[in-house]
Amino acid sequence: MRFTRPRHVVRVANVFIDSDEHTITIRIVDGTRTLATEIWASDVARFLMAIAEVALPFVVSYLECGEDALKRWEKEYAGLAETLKREESRYLKERLAEAEEKVALWKERVEKYRALKECLETILSLAE
Repeated sequence: MRFTRPRHVVRVANVFIDSDEHTITIRIVDGTRTLATEIWASDVARFLMAIAEVALPFVVSYLECGEDALKRWEKEYAGLAETLKREESRYLKERLAEAEEKVALWKERVEKYRALKECLETILSLAE
């Protein structure tokens, strides 16, 4: 696998990550001392692929559970909204607000799981 990109440096606090076509260099600057290590980019790629291979089944399972939970809360919300049309109740309004929050929460989670699944599948497709 050949991956070429221009030299790039990322800085987070006192950690500098510098990469070129073949290596990734991590430098930690602590006052007057600097600790540096160099990793071959191909080793990092193999490491990411191994993580993706192990993580993908879990992410798929979480996605399926999240989709099921989202469907349940959407159904709950629709039922409460329909009941609230027929009878006015403070309790129903509170339950409807709670269901609306849960629907929003699970939508966000499902979107994140889908994005992570796509990312892992992309990493694995690079290995082929």
